[in-house]
Amino acid sequence: MFNAESRRKSITTIVKKLVTSDPVLRKCVEIGVISPSKTAELLKPAVEAYLETSVSLPAIKIALTRLMEELKSVRDNDRSASVTNILSRSSVELKTDISILIVRITAMDKIYPAVIEVYKYARFLAVMHSATAVTIVTDSNSIELFRKYVHREEVMLEQRDLAAVVIVSPEDIMYTPGVVSYITGILSSEGINIVHVESSYRDTIIVLSKQDASRAFNLLINLLEAIRTLNNKMFRSM
Repeated sequence: MFNAESRRKSITTIVKKLVTSDPVLRKCVEIGVISPSKTAELLKPAVEAYLETSVSLPAIKIALTRLMEELKSVRDNDRSASVTNILSRSSVELKTDISILIVRITAMDKIYPAVIEVYKYARFLAVMHSATAVTIVTDSNSIELFRKYVHREEVMLEQRDLAAVVIVSPEDIMYTPGVVSYITGILSSEGINIVHVESSYRDTIIVLSKQDASRAFNLLINLLEAIRTLNNKMFRSM
């Protein structure tokens, strides 16, 4: 059984874990766009599930109020502030009619001659190789040329009729942890499945089904606009 002090600490710990694990909820709590009372109602079932007992709304509200003060006190140096700063200076592009071809690493010597041929006129092209495979993300016309360079048994997976959302960020994304996880967390929270994700220099490439692509694109556009608006308001208030 919990005594009063350990119970209070447990509620505080669980509330912090729930809020900070959700990028959207964390930001809302941090800047106070939703009240502690409303947030407490939202979190109450999850907190009770963790503790396996009933918890009062005032106890959760107290934990949230303390967390809001903690987040505000470290906001200027907090990682989330660095992430949103990067996103406020990013743009989003949508590429349609995208395909993925994954071939065995043993076919790599055949893939690079194909890259030299295809890159001159491909609408979109990204190539990544790992210890076991080479992944080619390109437009559907160009994928046909890659298929001519490899044998059927060398193809591990092929997916057609996809789309790619490309987030183009400033160069300092390379030195800022958490940007890609923030983006993928936003998409995941909306039930959007990511087929393939790749980060290269300033570009974050997210491949999705055609059905999810439009929703993901609009979601990210609205997110970036909201972050820019919020950052501008915060700058003017300083």
